[in-house]
Amino acid sequence: MSGSPSLLAEGVVYLRLYYSTLDLGAFSAAVGLMLVAMMAPALQGPLSHLWEQARPYRRGPVILLFLAGYFGVWLVASALLLIAAQLLMSLAGSQWLAALLALAGGMGWQLSGVKARCLTHCDARVSATRSHLGVTFEPFAVGVIHGLWCAATCWPVMLVALCVPSAHLPVMIAGAIAIGYERRALKACHSQAGWADQAR
Repeated sequence: MSGSPSLLAEGVVYLRLYYSTLDLGAFSAAVGLMLVAMMAPALQGPLSHLWEQARPYRRGPVILLFLAGYFGVWLVASALLLIAAQLLMSLAGSQWLAALLALAGGMGWQLSGVKARCLTHCDARVSATRSHLGVTFEPFAVGVIHGLWCAATCWPVMLVALCVPSAHLPVMIAGAIAIGYERRALKACHSQAGWADQAR
């Protein structure tokens, strides 16, 4: 136990050094790449719905505003998760042990009722007032809200990926598969519930 405070202090010093030399542009690009790789299955529905809602000549700005809000949330969340990943690696002494700890925490979160509610909100159809789509920043606000629900749902996948920089690609592929499967399973559950309601 006596070594724990020194390990934590070492981790904090490392984080300060890391962030003092961090290239924000490169970090943003890396986060964007991870989002494209892992969150594409979760974004297909919201983007399609907004595309259908918006007037044809406003579709481009609406999608860009939504993505800006969504990406902004994940940029902040990724910075916080990177801090958590660096601390886990410092305390565990190994990136793979840190990833296992993150995975264990994620499994606990996966089984919680709060996570289930976050997933329901994340999978819900995004909605904005049709008369305002493209002429206000409402799509940006919708993107922020949707990003918050998705970040609360999928943070364990991102944390595990950040804990194993040497295996980013396979972890991101596995994460994308897991996210896509979870979304399809939830949609199938909703469809069955709808058929059951109609049969009553």
